[in-house]
Amino acid sequence: MTELKSAQFSGAPLDKAGHLFDGCGMKQPRATNQGISSPLIVQLDSRDVALWLGESGSENFDAEKAAWLCRLPWNVVLSQSSDEQFLAQLEADESVGDALVRRRGLIHVVDSDPADTPLPPRHLAIFLLNGRSGQRRTGPAALTRRLTMLQDLRRRSIKQLVIVIPGAFAVPDDFGNCGQMAFAPPSRS
Repeated sequence: MTELKSAQFSGAPLDKAGHLFDGCGMKQPRATNQGISSPLIVQLDSRDVALWLGESGSENFDAEKAAWLCRLPWNVVLSQSSDEQFLAQLEADESVGDALVRRRGLIHVVDSDPADTPLPPRHLAIFLLNGRSGQRRTGPAALTRRLTMLQDLRRRSIKQLVIVIPGAFAVPDDFGNCGQMAFAPPSRS
């Protein structure tokens, strides 16, 4: 089962063991502000963790720090941010000899339907859920892009999903119907 971590949860119901009850029958560990846990570092090293980066509309959003965070060896990054400075940082040239590049592969910023984007076997896909700032955020193409990106996340065998939201934390709207979005590894038949 995937763990859901964030900077803070407020007002969420807890059981006797201190786990969050997310309303979909799944218990999630309580998130803390005490730094990165050892299991998360191990899973990040083995690329078993995905990152969800929230909107950049807050004054707390630092494009350089957000890009640095996205460059870590995640399995995949889903970003609601399409800030120009943030994207410029992500798309900056990287040395093939860099330790992170050797670990995770090159960064591929995907701003369209990922089903139409061929990716190499070793890469770090950064899915722009809202597309680039000039793209439409509504309509059939935008909905298809977003749903295909969420489907790609569901198919990956991740162990944790780290949600980073600039400013006050709120669970992203895409998790409102979490009963249909189970993060269990796909069954093998």
